[in-house]
Amino acid sequence: ITLDAINEKKKKPFNAGVMVRTSDLNEILELRTFQELLFVVPNMRTCKNDPVEAAKTVVESKFIFYLEERHTGKAPFYFRIEVKSRMDLSKKSAFAKKMAAEIERRTSRSLINSTSNYEIELRLIENNQGEFNILVKFYTLKDDRFSYRRESTAQSLKPMNAALACELVKEYLKEDATILDPFCGVGTLLIERHKLVKANTMYGIDLSGEAIDKARINTELARQIIHYINKDFFQFEHEYQFDEIITDMPFVTGRKSENEIRELYDRFFARSAKLLKQDGYIIIYSHNKEFLKSLFVKHNIVVEKEYEISMKEGTYVYVLRYRNL
Repeated sequence: ITLDAINEKKKKPFNAGVMVRTSDLNEILELRTFQELLFVVPNMRTCKNDPVEAAKTVVESKFIFYLEERHTGKAPFYFRIEVKSRMDLSKKSAFAKKMAAEIERRTSRSLINSTSNYEIELRLIENNQGEFNILVKFYTLKDDRFSYRRESTAQSLKPMNAALACELVKEYLKEDATILDPFCGVGTLLIERHKLVKANTMYGIDLSGEAIDKARINTELARQIIHYINKDFFQFEHEYQFDEIITDMPFVTGRKSENEIRELYDRFFARSAKLLKQDGYIIIYSHNKEFLKSLFVKHNIVVEKEYEISMKEGTYVYVLRYRNL
């Protein structure tokens, strides 16, 4: 999805995302489906799995000149180091600490290691050769894509994942649809859905009063109109049916057991059948693929599309409809 949205010719997918060479960063910053931007610095692509040698690679690459071209103001620049490796935590921490001290020494503190208020992150990712690929993240690079998302909770869906889910199912999103989110949280999925394809009337329901209050704040900042109701979805009644039900389903946490989530899915499909129009779609962002599949036959559900969002997190997006009997 992200690759197709980039107009630049010099672009390609790789195992961790999309790589692009561009002279127009603003075009990239408008894309809603990427998680973060990481930069490759000339002569600083890889380094040895040794903190002193790694620091030497950074300093000899003229990294400071690279920063001065891209920042307002001169050195010193404040940085942190993040090591992604199979090493245990204590070894990673020791590596980062020693490398940071060596960078400070070699640059006469033109680069200063800081645990807070840093401008730059040097991210070292262990490769198949046992060395590190070096990428740079700029915390001074302004990202306004999700400025409306002022409020969130620990379970909130990441806004870029909400945007990605909507892009994946775009062909099933009807303009001017009436939409219901039965577990709306802070409203992110509804907001992103409306940004992509204009909806008509949208309802968000959540049992948490805190989440509903936060959803109203986010929605006002997004300059949208969504009707939020602090209520149990299974007690929700409405005078007409909806074109679409879209939601990020609750998942197993310290508060909810596996059995509770399995039962919730079962009740969700039974209730949704009464609230959805005959030709309507259910779009689900789910952490529990196995619960879904076990209920398809029972509730006469047809799977239109299935997309894997994250193998690591076990998250999927489904487009579902009820079989016409």
